[in-house]
Amino acid sequence: MPFAETGPASFADIAGHWAEKAINDWTTRELAGGYPDGTFRPDASITRAELVALVNRAFGYTELATGQALGTASSATFNDVAATDWYAGEIAQAAAAVGYIGGYPDGTVKPHNPVTRQEVSVMLSGFCLWTAILHLATGLSMKRKSRHGARPQLLRP
Repeated sequence: MPFAETGPASFADIAGHWAEKAINDWTTRELAGGYPDGTFRPDASITRAELVALVNRAFGYTELATGQALGTASSATFNDVAATDWYAGEIAQAAAAVGYIGGYPDGTVKPHNPVTRQEVSVMLSGFCLWTAILHLATGLSMKRKSRHGARPQLLRP
């Protein structure tokens, strides 16, 4: 799902779906988006790239201490992520700046693979640990909502 296409949208395949309200909320907050064909595909598996984009946006990992905006980081870390891929900046931010996703021994990150429960657990552990360490080291607070209305975003008190 190209999360780059965010914002209020009307998807042909969510009308009457049990998650319709949440999907509309996520797209309004620019947390998620749909596919170029106008669908959201609510019952499809989520890919590694899609999950990374969702996490980055939900937790406010769009700009970090370096001041480098999301999407400007190098994508050379993984040999299956081209600089032109919609998720290149998302993956680079998650891997290099935040550190909650790693690749495989062959140098790939497999962004199009459906994410497994094991991988979600590892990613959650990674960004929760990073957040806790950053909080302790810098006194950052997680009290305010991110620009997308999600909690938490790391902000100074």
